[in-house]
Amino acid sequence: VLFLIIDGAHAIRERIGLSAFDTLIAQAGTLLASSRGTTDLATRYGDTSYLVLCPGRAESELVRFGEDLRGIFASRVFEIGDKSLSLAIAVGIAPFALGWPDASSIVNAAERACAQARGEREHKVRVYEPSLAIYANDPRETLLREIRHALHHDGFHLLFQPVVSLKGESEEKFQVLLRLRSPDGREHAAAEILPLVAGARLSDEVDRWVLSRCIATLSERDRLDRPVRLFVNQSIEAVLDPSRARWIAEQLAARHTEGERLVLEFRFGDVRAHLKPSAAFFESVRELGVRISLSAFDSDAASIQALSYLKIDYVKPAARYLVSSELAALKQLIEFAKSQGLLVLAPQIEDARTAAALWNTGIDYVQGNFVQQASTGLDFDFRASAG
Repeated sequence: VLFLIIDGAHAIRERIGLSAFDTLIAQAGTLLASSRGTTDLATRYGDTSYLVLCPGRAESELVRFGEDLRGIFASRVFEIGDKSLSLAIAVGIAPFALGWPDASSIVNAAERACAQARGEREHKVRVYEPSLAIYANDPRETLLREIRHALHHDGFHLLFQPVVSLKGESEEKFQVLLRLRSPDGREHAAAEILPLVAGARLSDEVDRWVLSRCIATLSERDRLDRPVRLFVNQSIEAVLDPSRARWIAEQLAARHTEGERLVLEFRFGDVRAHLKPSAAFFESVRELGVRISLSAFDSDAASIQALSYLKIDYVKPAARYLVSSELAALKQLIEFAKSQGLLVLAPQIEDARTAAALWNTGIDYVQGNFVQQASTGLDFDFRASAG
């Protein structure tokens, strides 16, 4: 069995729209059907993947067939309306020779091999290795499979937590939080998900999924005449992707949404390690009106020097500053930030005592469960809070 998936399908769908994307997938299926052998059976499996059953081929033949299919897809130009597109695919192979108890097992093995292939930079055809079964019951491997399934089947969801001004401002701002619900009902936070995402080289896909949903949310709120500003976490992979700024511009234009409603947030440590590309990326997206926030900021000399090199809008102090014993250091950090024209946001404020301690430090905004628990809705009375 061969498991085929279209690389970057989510980004393509967001760029050309759902209707055009369905047409594209139908054309891709037709191409696959015309490329199979006379004894092969092919079917669509999920939104952007296909299965091919090859009962008469040895493993070496399956690998050659997978490579041939990649070449066929890469060389084909798909005409969708006024757009011309080519598609890249990854292929996972599960040979019958390994022996399988049922159809589900062989399909799962082919899908796992395909996921491994997608993580490779060059070798996009991968044969299932029985050694991978050692990790089948590893909770991390289980969660990683759920992450991949969520990407293919739109299975993530977003929560929103209000960001409240301590200066009387009533603009509606929300921090966006990524979540994944397992089949057993357990909800996984971003802190669990993202390390696995990075290790499997899926950061690009997850970043784009989150950002496209947020831009759609901004568009819907504009349509309802209830604009909001969303703080959206992104990985450093966004900075290092030369096509990302253009993709964001296309997403904003497609949704008729103003870039100033969007705040992209990055961990300061990651940015400091990639100062030059970060500065270039920030400049590109700021031309679209998009704002930049840096989290986990530390005010040591090297950090302050790095910050002076970047054009940003918001900083979030590192967690160590948000305790009563560090208020003096926090005030110094805030004074420096204000001297650079930056706004300061205190995240993860959980109780009234911490909020009260921050009141006179010069902090501009607070966010956390003390303000309101994160929820799927964008419901919070910012006017009452400002009052």
